[in-house]
Amino acid sequence: MPIANALRQPQPGLLNGWLLREGDGTRVLLAPTETERLHPTYLEDVIETILLWVLVAVLVVAGILGLVLPMLPGAPLLFVGLLVAAWIEDFAYVGPWTLSVLAFMALLSYVVDFGAGALGAKGFGATKYAMVGAFAGAFVGIAFGLPGIILGTFLGAVAGELLASRGLREAGVAGLGATIGFAVGVAAKMALAVSMLSIFVFMRLWGAAG
Repeated sequence: MPIANALRQPQPGLLNGWLLREGDGTRVLLAPTETERLHPTYLEDVIETILLWVLVAVLVVAGILGLVLPMLPGAPLLFVGLLVAAWIEDFAYVGPWTLSVLAFMALLSYVVDFGAGALGAKGFGATKYAMVGAFAGAFVGIAFGLPGIILGTFLGAVAGELLASRGLREAGVAGLGATIGFAVGVAAKMALAVSMLSIFVFMRLWGAAG
C-alpha cells in the first residue's frame, strides 16, 4: 500500500485519499491538511493509488473477457485484479479468508469449463479431434466477436471429426455437442465470476476484514 510522508505521528498510510494513522492498536482515518495535500510525497502517493486502481480495472475487465476468449486466462486475471484491490487498501476490508475463497472459485472455473466440454463431447459422441478443432475454431473466431467464437467452435469441431474420417452426420452432431459444451462452460464461468465480484463488493462495503 502506498505510504505517505511522515507528516503526522505515528506514520500514516494512504487509504482512499485519506491518511490512515495506526497506533495503540487503533486505525483512524484523518482528512489530510492543506499542507499535506500539497506535499510532493502525498501527491505522488495519490497518483500511485489512482494508477493501481486503473490496473485493477484493466485486470478485472480482461478477466471477464477471458471467460469467453480462449487466449486470455480469465479467472486468474480476475482474481489477481481483486487481490491487487485488496492490497491497495492494506487488506483492511478483504482479508486472507475471503481471498482464499476467491482463489478457490477461480480454480473451480477451470474444473467447470473442462467438465462442461467433456460432457458435451461425450454426450454427442465427439472425439478428441473434435475438441482440438473446436478450440482452434474458437481461437480463429475471436476476430469476429462472440458470434465468430460460437460458429468457429462448431465448424472447428466438424472439421476435426471429418479429418478423423467420420461421416458428415456424425461430424455435425459432434460439432453441436462441442458448441453446447462451450456455451455451458462460459455460462458457468460467468456465474462464478459474478459470485466472486459480489463477494468482494459485499466484504468491501459491509463485511469485516476476513
